[in-house]
Amino acid sequence: MDFQLTQLSLYVMAISVGIFTVIAAITDFKARKIYNVLTVPFFVLGIIYQAVFNGWEGLMWGGLGFLTGFGIFFLIFAVGSGAAGDVKMMGALSIWLGFKATLAVMILGTLFVLLGSFLILF
Repeated sequence: MDFQLTQLSLYVMAISVGIFTVIAAITDFKARKIYNVLTVPFFVLGIIYQAVFNGWEGLMWGGLGFLTGFGIFFLIFAVGSGAAGDVKMMGALSIWLGFKATLAVMILGTLFVLLGSFLILF
C-alpha cells in the first residue's frame, strides 16, 4: 500500500478483513458458496473504508487493487477453475488491501498452494 496506515485504520482493516475471510471460508466449506449477501456489503464497506481513512489516494489504490484481484480471479474463473464467489470475494478483499497487498496475497497464496501440492505428492 502506498498510502499511510494509521493505527486505527490498521485495526479496522484487520478486524474487518479477518471477520470477512472467516465467514467466507466457513460458508464456502459448508455450502460450497460465497454469498453475495457477504461480498456486496464488504465491497461497499471497503470503498467507505478507503474514503474515510485514505481519501482519494486510498480510493485510487483500492480501485487498482480491485481491478487486479477481480481481474486475475475472473480470468481464472473464465478458464473453468474456481467459482464466481471466489472472484467476488477477491474483488471485495482487494479494495480493502490495495494494489501492492493484493499482489502479495496472490503471490503468497500461489506459493502456499504449490507447497501444499508438493507435500501431498511427495
